[in-house]
Amino acid sequence: MAKTKYTYNLATKLLRWFARAIGSLLAAVCLLLLIFSDKGVSNRVEILLLVILLGLFITTVLGVGIAWWREKIGGIILVICAIAMVTLHFIGTWGAPNIGNRVRLMLIFGVPILVPGILFLVSYWKSSRSKIPQNSA
Repeated sequence: MAKTKYTYNLATKLLRWFARAIGSLLAAVCLLLLIFSDKGVSNRVEILLLVILLGLFITTVLGVGIAWWREKIGGIILVICAIAMVTLHFIGTWGAPNIGNRVRLMLIFGVPILVPGILFLVSYWKSSRSKIPQNSA
């Protein structure tokens, strides 16, 4: 039996590399935030929120690393991290009087994680649909 070669769409390859570039940039920013975070905490709730935030940053970096290897699993991890990040900032800014600041914080921390996650999932979806054997006609 002849070995089957698969054709991949150029747009899918570009999408995959765009997702990897954005994800790697995001991972670098998360690592810098982990290294240089020096927020003073005053009570147990802030300590708990900070620990969860650091855990989400670490999970985001791991998700990007996994997405380089397995796009579907890494993309799902990044989407879950984005949802958790938005939820965390919603809870963390619960008493803030200005709703605009709350929404901006949720968007600033949620969307940059959500974008590469969705791009990885779309890249996986497109590559799994475009695997057409060349020798089948």
